[in-house]
Amino acid sequence: MRPRKWHAYRYNAEEAQQYADLRKDRIGTKKKYSKKKARIIAKRILDDKWSPQMIAETHKELKLSRNTIYNWIYRGMIPGVSESNLRYRHKYRR
Repeated sequence: MRPRKWHAYRYNAEEAQQYADLRKDRIGTKKKYSKKKARIIAKRILDDKWSPQMIAETHKELKLSRNTIYNWIYRGMIPGVSESNLRYRHKYRR
């Protein structure tokens, strides 16, 4: 066995911080919201009178659930779409 070379790498705090900053962007869940997805959803609800269920099942490329679409509508994240534009009303909403 060859002896290890302990001094082959010197710790550099600046390089370590840069590396940590690069890795930081990869942690956690990625955001699904984008303006393009919001436009597609708004067009389907306002023009075509689709429900969030129909959008989620038809547009598989969006990779969204109906609950996500409902949450975005309730939060006002879909421009021009409100609860009154929905095809079906929810009985209860917390």
